[in-house]
Amino acid sequence: MQVVKEPIGTKGARLTTHISIPGRFLVLMPFDNHVGLSKRIEDRAERDRIRKIIQDLKLPKDLGFIVRTAAHGVSQRDFFREARYLMNLWQHIKSRARRVRPPQLVHEEYDLVLRVARDMFTNDVSRFEIDSKNDIGGSRDS
Repeated sequence: MQVVKEPIGTKGARLTTHISIPGRFLVLMPFDNHVGLSKRIEDRAERDRIRKIIQDLKLPKDLGFIVRTAAHGVSQRDFFREARYLMNLWQHIKSRARRVRPPQLVHEEYDLVLRVARDMFTNDVSRFEIDSKNDIGGSRDS
């Protein structure tokens, strides 16, 4: 199960079995088997370029991926590295899930500050400063 909405007041958390693991350019959908491309990438040539890259990566047929809008202009190497990272993370999550007794947190997404950094900053950013110790961190699974 994945929490898709945190509990608020007397309402409990909203859960789903439709797991998604986001990266900067790709979202891994472990229980899907198709590749989707963000509709916000409108340029036909860019969509074709990305489709060719994804096809050349020879991703596992039993995993689904969504190509995010941030993937516009991204190199094949960057797609490869992120896909490999997400697939390794999924293997780690499955391995940890087999070792723990429910109910147990198996994996936790980055906190808000790190998600913003992942999703917004590009390679031309060389320094990222946070002026509050309270805003850094966020636990990761062990």
